[in-house]
Amino acid sequence: MGTKKMLKHFQTYNLFRQYQKLTTLPVLSVVDTQRIIKILEIAETDDLLDALITNFEYSLVQEEGFLEEDYVEYYKQQSEKLKMLIRNIS
Repeated sequence: MGTKKMLKHFQTYNLFRQYQKLTTLPVLSVVDTQRIIKILEIAETDDLLDALITNFEYSLVQEEGFLEEDYVEYYKQQSEKLKMLIRNIS
């Protein structure tokens, strides 16, 4: 894998970790909220980041028992998409 591609994946992972941290805080500041919005905007054009966030959110709603049956298939598709993206990274 080329250096540029590795750097891009590292940046994507860092954004994902920021998203995880921010979205699990008990209280968000205005700055925190703005950062989450920015990360979600980036995810609109970054398939890997989008898939990571979607799978993270899926695991949260699944843990809490909030997952509606209508969304199960969507999350399964997103999970498969993430697996495919990860295989392409390797």
